[in-house]
Amino acid sequence: MNQVNWRGLVGAPGITDAERQQLTTIVTEMVATPEWAATVARNQWQESFLTGEEFEVFITEEQQSIADLLKELGLA
Repeated sequence: MNQVNWRGLVGAPGITDAERQQLTTIVTEMVATPEWAATVARNQWQESFLTGEEFEVFITEEQQSIADLLKELGLA
């Protein structure tokens, strides 16, 4: 099993669709910068940038994976 240490940015509950789109645009523009590319290289990260439904699916799958692991370990 690969060990992964991922990060995510989430908005506060109740933000509007326009606010969500604005935040998504800001972060999308940020990850396209040379500074971000340099940070990814310097830290030897494997970049996997997800937004919207793709990110929601990823989070759902991660939650299920953790729940399964906790159950397997007898902790849930």
